[in-house]
Amino acid sequence: MANLNVKTSFNTILSLQSETLGKRILAFVLDIVVIILYWVGILWIFSAFNIDFEGVFGGDYNRVVWGWFSLVSLPILFYSLVSETISGGYTLGKYIAKIKVVKIDGFQPSFVEFFIRWIFRMIDIYAFMLVAILAGGLMARIFS
Repeated sequence: MANLNVKTSFNTILSLQSETLGKRILAFVLDIVVIILYWVGILWIFSAFNIDFEGVFGGDYNRVVWGWFSLVSLPILFYSLVSETISGGYTLGKYIAKIKVVKIDGFQPSFVEFFIRWIFRMIDIYAFMLVAILAGGLMARIFS
């Protein structure tokens, strides 16, 4: 673990330890598992209702199915922002791995700092969002 020494305005030095790469990867994998379980639950709910999208919406059923799956993908998009903001720096994976998001001075970030962090992670989030939408579209075609 790398040590980070931060000099505060009170002329004291805080010695912070960063977590190992293994713990960060573990937290990330656990968050991916949470997202996958969410998708499995959503697909199970859609299949349990057995809605005949093609019969109800006719030729527009592809757009309607894509719209529904895009709508239920929103929690995946905002997962890290909402969970880190509500819990004070934890996602479920980070909580299990016992790591937390903190500012450089060791204090808890504000919503704006969580939001900036989330904006810069959009490439990762959109990559999973795209996979989720494509997988959802494929599952929608299988279950309809």
